[in-house]
Formats: sequence, structure tokens, C-alpha cells
Amino acid sequence: MRVAKPQLYFGTMLKSLVSAAIVLPLGLAANFVMHLVVARALPEAGYGIFSFAISLSSVLALGAALGTSVSMMRYLGPLIDSRRLHEANGLISSTRKLIAFSASFVAICMFSLSNNNSDLQGGLYWASLLLLPFTLDLWRESCMRGLHKTVSAISPRQLLLPIVMCIIITAAGLRTEWEVMAAFFVSLCLVTIAAFIHMHFATSHIREYCAEDVGYGWLRTSVPMGIASLALLGICRWDLVILGAFVNMDQVGLYAAAARLSLLAAVVLRIVNLVVAPFLAQAYHAGRLVDFRRLLKISTIGAALVGSPLFFGIVIWSEELLALFGHGYVGATLELRILALGQYINLLTGPVSFALTMSRHERANMLLNILAAAVSLIGLLILVPLLGSVGAAIATTLALSCLNISQLALCTYLFKVRR
Repeated sequence: MRVAKPQLYFGTMLKSLVSAAIVLPLGLAANFVMHLVVARALPEAGYGIFSFAISLSSVLALGAALGTSVSMMRYLGPLIDSRRLHEANGLISSTRKLIAFSASFVAICMFSLSNNNSDLQGGLYWASLLLLPFTLDLWRESCMRGLHKTVSAISPRQLLLPIVMCIIITAAGLRTEWEVMAAFFVSLCLVTIAAFIHMHFATSHIREYCAEDVGYGWLRTSVPMGIASLALLGICRWDLVILGAFVNMDQVGLYAAAARLSLLAAVVLRIVNLVVAPFLAQAYHAGRLVDFRRLLKISTIGAALVGSPLFFGIVIWSEELLALFGHGYVGATLELRILALGQYINLLTGPVSFALTMSRHERANMLLNILAAAVSLIGLLILVPLLGSVGAAIATTLALSCLNISQLALCTYLFKVRR
């Protein structure tokens, strides 16, 4: 197997990190502005339905992707490094077909369910429409990250989509839930098609080789990765879904604004995770454990140092930040501070989830995620009926904290990382 030189390895990673450090903040800013525009265009209940549909479709898309949203970045890098391009082409081809079928099946089931639930009909209907393009783009993004094309991976959905939405809503003066959701669906479809066209050209050097039948053995590793990712996303997203089911869409709208702002506390870690994950996989599977430990330690410390001021800024200026969505959203100040605390703990523990997933410990990571997801669900079902959105924030922060601390403990034990 051909192994990249350490100097080239860290040079490539640094280049990707710098690129992601520019593009991802721009994308997060564009997403933030998009949510501000939507929140100001719609009443709280309308913004609640918008957030409900996106959250539910995101969770379902991650499940329908069968773990490829993570596993493709783990598989493709080592395959291309070792010049096994026949297998890489076969893997891309077989996973794409299976994921398209899986997402279509789940979308049809969700659409059928939307006709039988009058209370959540609007949210379920739009979630079923968004599911297929969301799933396909998750798969595409993972493939492009595996090829170390970080900017190309994240730009379409994270940057281009919110920009297009802001332009459409502002230029067309959209003011109803149906108009905004329809615009989002059409924009997502167009952006996804454009991203696939770009991927077609970006992988032309791989498609020159005859696709080798790789079978479905990859599912044994991919599915546990998917379950772990689904549980983690569920912890951060199904609080909105359960709030919609137990309370009302007005509360969902307020809570969604707080949840959106709380993510800023861990934005630095998102940048680090985006770049570091495929390099962790390459280092571990090439036997460069010293590089693996060093990369894990440096990324953890660096993320904590750079990201801490954002957390304290959110806590201090909570009301002012929420007022950007509209004066009616200031009532979610307590929820924002609680959720930001959970994201801060996530920041301090570093990329421990990806360290486990990229190093053949995906099943252990899956179990930790499932346990944390159970804590989240039980907490939500108990606390939401009692405390409403504050209960949802407490349950989510508790589950996220338990997950990250347990992952950190396991990484310290497995990889002997001294902090």
C-alpha cells in the first residue's frame, strides 16, 4: 500500500483546514441569515413548521443514507491512496443506487403518514418532499470529503442554498408558510442537481477505471456508523419534533431560534471535524498512530481555545441575539443559555466521535450514541410535558454532555491520549 509522507499529509490537511475555516463560517452565516429572514417573514408558528420539517427530514435522511454520510469519507480516502480505483468506482456506484432507493422508500412512507395526521400534516408533508434531496446530498458530501474536496463538499447545501433562499424570499416578498417551504424545496433540488453535476466531473479520474463489484459487505461497518450519526443528530433535532407533537408550533419556533444560535458555541469544532475526520482515518489505517494521537490532541486543544469566546458571548448577549429573529423570540433566553452549555461541552471534548468512527471503533461509538439518544428521548418525554421548551433544552444538554464525556473517556483509554 502506498502511504503518503507525513509532510504531505499534514500539508494537505492544513490546506483543507484553511479552506473550511473560510467556507464553513460563511455557510453558517448564510444559514443564520436565512433563518432570520424566514423568522421575520413568517409568524412564530410558521417558522416552527419550517424548522420542524427541516429537522425531521434531516434526521430521516441520515437514517435513509445507511451510514454513507460518514462511511464514504472513511472508505474512499484509503482506497484512492492505495490506487484501488476500480473498488472506489464500484463503491460509489453501488452506494448511490442503494441510497436513492432507501430514501425514496422512506419518503413514500412519510408522505402516507402525513395524510393520517391532521395536527402535524404540514410539517410531515414537507419533510417527505425534502427527504430524497437531503439524503442524496449527504451521500455526495461524504464522498467529496473522502476525496479531500472539502470546499466542494460543503458549499452547495451549506452556502449556496441559504443564499438562494434569501434572495428568493426577499425579491419575491414571500409571506406564507406554503410559499417559503415550496421555495426551499425547489432551491434544494436545484442545488443538489448542480452539486451532482460537479461531482460527476470531479470523479472523472475514478470513472476511467471499470467499476468493481464490491458487494454489500460495507454495510456491516456503514450501518453502525449511520446509527451513531442518527442518534447524535436525533439528540440535537428531535427535541423540535417532540415539542411540535406535545406543545405547539409557536413554541417550536421560539425554541428553534435558540437552538440555531446555540450551535455557534461549537462552530469551531464543526470546522475541525469537517477537515480532520478523513485524515484521522488515513493516519489510523496506515498505522501512523503517533500522527493519529497528535492530530486528535492538537485539534481538541485548538478548538477549545478558539471557540470558548463564542460561548461566553452567547451567554452574555443572549437577549440581543434572539432579538435579531424578532422581539417575540426574546422569551427563549433561558433555553438558549442551557443549549449553549451543551454545545460548549461538545466543543471542549474535541473530535472524539470521529476518532472512534474512523478507527474501527464505530460499534462502540454506536452504543454510546444509542445510550445518549435513550437519555435524550426519556428526558424529552418526561420534561417537555412538565416544562415545555425549557425541559427540551435540559434533556438535550444532558444527553449531549453524557455522550461527549463518555466518548472522551473511551478515546483516552483506547488511544492513550495524554491531555
